[in-house]
Amino acid sequence: MKKDEPILRFSNPDVMLTVKSPDYSSISWVSVKRSYDVWVTTTEHDGAKGQCIEEKLRRRLGASGGVLFPTNPKVTKDQAEQACGSLGPHMDNCITDVLMANDPKYTAAIVKVYGVTQKTEEQVAIASRIVSIETSFNLVDKINAYECYKDGNTFKGWLPGASKPALTTQNNILSVCVTGVSTAVECKEFWDLSLKQGSKAGDVRVDDGANKKRLITSVFGVQAIKDTNQVDYKGCAAQLLLDASYFDSATPETVTLSGSVRMGLAVRRRLLRDSRSLSIYGDDGPETAEFDVDVDRLQGSVSGVTMTSVAMSVLISAAAISIM
Repeated sequence: MKKDEPILRFSNPDVMLTVKSPDYSSISWVSVKRSYDVWVTTTEHDGAKGQCIEEKLRRRLGASGGVLFPTNPKVTKDQAEQACGSLGPHMDNCITDVLMANDPKYTAAIVKVYGVTQKTEEQVAIASRIVSIETSFNLVDKINAYECYKDGNTFKGWLPGASKPALTTQNNILSVCVTGVSTAVECKEFWDLSLKQGSKAGDVRVDDGANKKRLITSVFGVQAIKDTNQVDYKGCAAQLLLDASYFDSATPETVTLSGSVRMGLAVRRRLLRDSRSLSIYGDDGPETAEFDVDVDRLQGSVSGVTMTSVAMSVLISAAAISIM
């Protein structure tokens, strides 16, 4: 990080890193003339560990992280509290440093450093909100669509290279999932969804948000989904029953699922170390994004078995007639 570039942004995961370096060179007894204040701001912190998440940054007032306070204090605790009283969440750390310095002529310099830190933290919070909102809106119409399967209350995408079971007249539930490219974005609902196989007429399941075939189509919005990279999202999932017409040949043609979904930002977002939440729905509501998925794992009926069944049916019918 260069001196004139105190802010860096990373895309995967979406993290903003802010660094400030307070100057203590005017304080003679300080052996380290510069320190570094670091802010790590992100909304993608599921499963993260460490000081920022577990809030272990603050030193214990009264022991200064295990180092005892001077035994001959020149600055009392009351004086330190009065000097640092306006620093909000930084007050305890400021009081600790003022008591450790134990020199009235340096109290103002220490308070000033914490004042700059507090102001920077406020600026970081504002900047991170703006950037997060702008970034999320840029991602709202970008989606991934893929085959998936239901596992308890969660839908899971097939892992790359996984062997998928054949779709047959007995195993005839086809599932598709749609997720955003960022966990800051959610799939709210299917807006259109249809199936097409070869030259056959299209099979419309959802039209303008309405489920047209409820008996053979189940759709879910803002559903827990683990994508093909095992990342947890809130997305859309559909379970589609395929009738016998999809398996009417020994080698059924590929089925293409296509349609659109309504995407929007997550309802509430929380910034690290900031208890305030921000609603970031757009004024225009969710955006529509289109998708299509090809499915080529249908297994058709064997003609010999089918013909034998038909022949047996004819013979049985003929026998029944002759008996009558």
